[in-house]
Amino acid sequence: MRISGLFKAFLAACAEPVLIVHPASGRIIHCNDAALPGLGYPRTELVGTAVTDIFSGLGSLASWKKSIPKLKKIRNLSTRCSCKKKDGSLLPVELACTYVEHRPEALVIVNVRDITYTERSLSENNEKFRALAEGSANAASYAIIQINEKGETVFWNKAAETIFGYSFTEMRGKEMHKLLIPPALHARFRCVFDKFVKDGQGDAIGKVIEQTAVRKGGEQFPAEISLSAINLDGKWNAIGMIRDVTRKKNTLTALQENMERFRKIFEDGPLGMAILDLTGKIVRANAVLCGLTGYAEKEIAHMALLDMTHPADLTASVSALATLLEENTPFLKMQQRYLTKEGGTVWTNMTFSLIRGEDGKPRYFLAMAEDITEKLRLESIAGTVESMNNMGYVFSGLRHEIGNPVNAIKMTLNVLKARLGTIPAESVAEYVGRAIGEVARIESILWTMKSFNMYESLDIKPVQMRPFISDFIAMVQVDAAQKGITLRTDVSPGVECAMADPRALQQVLMNLVANSIDSLAGRGDPFISITAALCGAGIRITVADNGTGMAPNQIKELFRPFRTTKPKGTGLGLVISRKMLAGMGGSIDIESRKDEGTAAHIVIPQVTEQALYK
Repeated sequence: MRISGLFKAFLAACAEPVLIVHPASGRIIHCNDAALPGLGYPRTELVGTAVTDIFSGLGSLASWKKSIPKLKKIRNLSTRCSCKKKDGSLLPVELACTYVEHRPEALVIVNVRDITYTERSLSENNEKFRALAEGSANAASYAIIQINEKGETVFWNKAAETIFGYSFTEMRGKEMHKLLIPPALHARFRCVFDKFVKDGQGDAIGKVIEQTAVRKGGEQFPAEISLSAINLDGKWNAIGMIRDVTRKKNTLTALQENMERFRKIFEDGPLGMAILDLTGKIVRANAVLCGLTGYAEKEIAHMALLDMTHPADLTASVSALATLLEENTPFLKMQQRYLTKEGGTVWTNMTFSLIRGEDGKPRYFLAMAEDITEKLRLESIAGTVESMNNMGYVFSGLRHEIGNPVNAIKMTLNVLKARLGTIPAESVAEYVGRAIGEVARIESILWTMKSFNMYESLDIKPVQMRPFISDFIAMVQVDAAQKGITLRTDVSPGVECAMADPRALQQVLMNLVANSIDSLAGRGDPFISITAALCGAGIRITVADNGTGMAPNQIKELFRPFRTTKPKGTGLGLVISRKMLAGMGGSIDIESRKDEGTAAHIVIPQVTEQALYK
């Protein structure tokens, strides 16, 4: 089929790949130079090949032929499909097909546009920040307009009618710029066009530019224009391929607005936030999370979130991320502990969500952390005060703990009274010994209760922690050494002064060390470590051992009066310790694993040098 010089000139000037297809056979009869690198085939292979062999998604050659009557009727048709490149890769493209009556036979002009960016980058960003609604795959057809050396419209396709609202009859012979370009740009257009008609040259020729255009009703809209020059009978004509990019502009604007909103929330919001890759490595973390964990932004960027997760919560964290990957769960919430750079523990309410690409495949995790350390500490203090006010439970325990030995004494004395003078002196001594033992039991309970009220009025004052801990170690060192127990101690930099009652604090630590010593009986290489470190606005003192440890059900009963795991314990030691710490504005938390050991963490308020000075 012979193609006119007008079309060949048009093809050569187009910056995007353009194919000329024979409507009846569906075979490519001509292509411009841009199609060769764009589609990856040499011209000898493209020409003569069925268009359905190059583009998957068009159906069979028979389907192509059946679509021609419809295309002939509506003149323009746009569709999206994949180009099967010579190297086997698939390139997402948009085909804008235009039916042209070209004597002696008609032609189909196929403009091929690479939509990789639209399909991947833009839509991936939309999904990543959850800002935009899912857009349709629809794309406007290209308006093809030709103007002669006078600026008059000589060619106007169906898509131009749709985009601008004018029919070809209305536009034929009219100066294009007076109807389609804003009045403020008329003078500039004439100046540029007058230069163009002299040599067919111009800054916009062979390029894709963005320009404001005007519809029939006066509405202005953004248009993307590809301009080319053709020489007909020695006169330069201009051909423009025009696409309404209103939707694209709106989408990009909405995307930019959404990204700005996300940036504001990420950088200035109250929650610690991090974007993780699918291995759990931190891609980016905000300042709140850095402050929460004590790591600088450069340090945290090379870490995995699991590196900071408390060992006791590690399994739950791994399970949560696996659940998001394997199940259709939008997000998961849980309470998690994280270790700070200084070794402290931060309690958080965590929310994990999974960000997927347009293809549905996972791309990133989003982690959001709310610091609840102080909240839990205050709740612990409130719970302690409440439990101490529940004296009914305490009196019930007292009736049981004192009532049993009283009854035993009463029964012993009644037996002695009934058999007095009839039993030998040895038996009398045995019965009296039993009674004295029960009295000693009552005496022990009363002494413990005395300790409970001993520090009812606390003398809270600044306590220098380094000498305090040093003196305490010296106090318990001898007893520990006699039992073969190694004492370890460490006071972190920055630990200086706390607000506490030194007598009450010493009593608490004595109770914790005594508990550790009891749990180490019969253990190999026994040790007790006493450490102090900064923890937010407080100082955390930890007493840890490698003793027998406790089961979870035993840990739940630790702070209930008269509940004990020791044969001769009263079950009041930790209750009294918690009360004392609550009075100092502090708290206590116990971690333990059966057969591995126990760690008791107490937190008391610290005081700065500035506050002491004031």
